[in-house]
Amino acid sequence: MSNVFDNTDTLTNALDTAMPDRRWLSILETFTVTGVADASQLQLATALNRDKLSRALERLCNTFLEERPVINKLERTIARPGQVKRPPNIYLLAEGGAKLLREQGYSVRACELKEDTPILHALCMLSIHLAARRSGLPIETDINVSYGEGRVFRPDHRIQIGDGRFLIMEVEQAANFKLLPRIKESIANRQAFFSSEYSQGYLPEVRMVFNVRPGSDMRRTLAVWEAAIKDLRDKTGEGLSYRIMVTPLETFLSAPEWEEKTSERFKNLELDSEQRFPRIGDDGEPQALAVRQPEKGDLLKDIAILEALSQEFSRMFGVVEKRPDSTLFKLVAAIYQASYGPMNAAKLPSWVGIPTHSLYLYKEFLRMHAGLRSRLKVAMHQRQGRMFWNQSNIILRMNQVAREFLNYFNWTPSMLNIYATPYSGQFGNSYSFHTSLLSFPFSYDEKRYLESALEWVLWALFEYADDLGIGHPEFW
Repeated sequence: MSNVFDNTDTLTNALDTAMPDRRWLSILETFTVTGVADASQLQLATALNRDKLSRALERLCNTFLEERPVINKLERTIARPGQVKRPPNIYLLAEGGAKLLREQGYSVRACELKEDTPILHALCMLSIHLAARRSGLPIETDINVSYGEGRVFRPDHRIQIGDGRFLIMEVEQAANFKLLPRIKESIANRQAFFSSEYSQGYLPEVRMVFNVRPGSDMRRTLAVWEAAIKDLRDKTGEGLSYRIMVTPLETFLSAPEWEEKTSERFKNLELDSEQRFPRIGDDGEPQALAVRQPEKGDLLKDIAILEALSQEFSRMFGVVEKRPDSTLFKLVAAIYQASYGPMNAAKLPSWVGIPTHSLYLYKEFLRMHAGLRSRLKVAMHQRQGRMFWNQSNIILRMNQVAREFLNYFNWTPSMLNIYATPYSGQFGNSYSFHTSLLSFPFSYDEKRYLESALEWVLWALFEYADDLGIGHPEFW
């Protein structure tokens, strides 16, 4: 069939002819939630097998209404925090598809999201929406909830649970203290709502799922939220009028919990905040908390002793804490652009061939830093001849070598969200590195360029190990 149509009627008839089961509509209906969906979510929502879905998506991507596409395929994938598997393809509702859906009775508009973080947030919201639908629960996503005179708050989700009340759910991304003002405003807005008569019929709780890598990233994010709760408590002298229950997104999706009583997988964020920042009474002493207290010792006294020891340690040894060296970004960009070109005129890897210019600079850098080259050799070849090289061991070794390289600049792979994958990257071979600099204050183009430069510099340690004087790894 022709792929350009002048009106919705002819387009609808053509799609029905090509797909009599109307799977095209079930695919487009998935976009009515947030305007964006990835391939795995579309497969879950439509119950289509992978091949049938792939063919339908390809047809919709190449179909136009009044010369405007029905859907667009994002030219890049976006890694989820802590995800090891290759991220699925992402699709966005385009103006042609939005108009077609409006003719079907839906109130939608084309997706205008462009940056990774808001796209990822929308995908996470869709995952929650689909999980509620699979559980048979009515759910509204990204709606305005009015209360009081002209007051509105906009939760990610409002779900009607088994007892008839509404549950508010939010999706949150990684946070740092730069976001503290926004988080304090969010907590205060919900405090006002749950303190009002309009919250009757709602479970007095906001259930938050965090799309954050487990471990240090999650701890840092929760610390910001706990500090925001402390700020509200200090200003009002009162606790929250609602509970904030938190859990990682993947933990929640593995077994969604919708009823009032939650399992130990959820943490009460206000109780954690009180443990971290105790309330101070009129006598200047911490008030008793309705949580388990330490059985031994006075923790405040212990903390004072540790602080004194820290001062004495600094005075005696003059130790300066190592800070991540941001010149790493300038270094990898300088090496990478020698063969691949500067950011605004970068060549595709397939056009470059063997990047001799970049390899020359890289080898010279390692020659000037013989200590780093020695550490890389040790990490690359340890237990040589005694290892069984399966995929897991290769990935482990690649991550060990990457850690040695990054530690030299006082970075860790987790700080830069870098990890090895068993998939072909943009530079070839069956193994590659993936990085995401979402939390760094670069422009989108700078992020993409620096991500490519970091990935190439680490991958080249294996692909061109002989050229760089490290020695070819036996598993490569």
